[in-house]
Amino acid sequence: MNVLLNHYKFILLFLLLFETEFINAQAKLDSFDIVSKSMFFPHIYKPAEVRFSAGFSMVRLPYDWVETAIEAPVVDLRMNLGLPAGFSILGDINTLIVSNQFMVGPRWNMRHHNFSMNIAYDVAFVYGYMTILGFDNTVKAWVHYPNLSLGYSVNDLLFTLKIEIPVLTKFSVRAGGNEIIRTKDMIDGLTVGIYVEQRLWKKMGFVTGIKDNYLKFYWPAWPVFTTFSRRYHIPELYFSWLL
Repeated sequence: MNVLLNHYKFILLFLLLFETEFINAQAKLDSFDIVSKSMFFPHIYKPAEVRFSAGFSMVRLPYDWVETAIEAPVVDLRMNLGLPAGFSILGDINTLIVSNQFMVGPRWNMRHHNFSMNIAYDVAFVYGYMTILGFDNTVKAWVHYPNLSLGYSVNDLLFTLKIEIPVLTKFSVRAGGNEIIRTKDMIDGLTVGIYVEQRLWKKMGFVTGIKDNYLKFYWPAWPVFTTFSRRYHIPELYFSWLL
């Protein structure tokens, strides 16, 4: 009988320990703060705090540029670095192999209760090359992105509206050693994006976004760059994992 009682005591103790660990794990899970993982939602980072995300965009090019609708995935690797006084720095790499954009820029963040905002100025270098099917073309350009983001948080969901005004500078396309296209500095157009950030699994977050690029020059599509003096709506779907 004593052996049996000791056996049951051992089982009860094991169950209590298991329940305690489960409650602690659940408490840690419930303490997850999506704001601390955010990449788009404006918030104040701690100095030297670093955040990463990895994802991709799906782009549909205008019919005037290509004979059929083409959707091309653009890989996106993003990093945010916190600075004092509400400032932070964004570093972003976008690549489509033949088209690449390297961007960096400061932003000033502010937040009041559920609302937030940041003002930013990003500068990007675009480099592309095509050496297939008889082509030997390269593109180099600098693009400036003054932008504004407005955020709203509700429970574990973050909503961000981001508006950019791309300014194209020092754009040129070369075929071999000959420059075939060169444009003057110009306001390229306007982009408006809406992003939703939420918890995906345990400590990992996920971003879903939709963006409308109303532009003359769209850097991923430089091989089909049009000289038409008009802007086009270029829809873009965005997905990324908050690491």
